[in-house]
Amino acid sequence: MFYLDMYTSGVCCCVMINQVDISSSAKKEIKKVPKHIVVKLLSWIDSVEEYGLSETSKIKGFHDEPLKGKRKGQRSKID
Repeated sequence: MFYLDMYTSGVCCCVMINQVDISSSAKKEIKKVPKHIVVKLLSWIDSVEEYGLSETSKIKGFHDEPLKGKRKGQRSKID
């Protein structure tokens, strides 16, 4: 599972990422995307919510990486 370790004043906080939030504008744009891509996206979301981001990124076809710069906080799927 994915854990983000943050050390502040000797306190460790571990967070597992297992939730995907889709903005309302993204939901509107998804309607324009080909069905096979939407199916894969929904499959990825289900996997993240069930197993966590770290475990999902290990699944062949779902390998992804964090983006940098202006896109920091977002992830990029690589096949």
